Amino acid sequence: MLLRIEEALQRIVTPEVTPEVAQLLLILEGEMGSAEMMRAMALKDEKHFLQHYRQAALAAGLIEMTRPAAPRSSKQRYRLTANGQAWKERHQRREA
Repeated sequence: MLLRIEEALQRIVTPEVTPEVAQLLLILEGEMGSAEMMRAMALKDEKHFLQHYRQAALAAGLIEMTRPAAPRSSKQRYRLTANGQAWKERHQRREA
């Protein structure tokens, strides 16, 4: 019973994610730039990556910018938020 309550609370706290965002969350380690993330996922289409992966994860509050005051900076990197980290840990536990 306690496990069911915990699972229900986790669904409320952490949004469901698309397969694209899930893939991004699983490869994201520490802080990474867009090009690094694309390479790690073997993606070539930057426009598709930006819209369906990075922007979707940002909008869901699962990743955050390291330089929010300069979103177009060449030094911009991204990292998991607490919700993103919680989703990743839960997902990795299920696969173990």
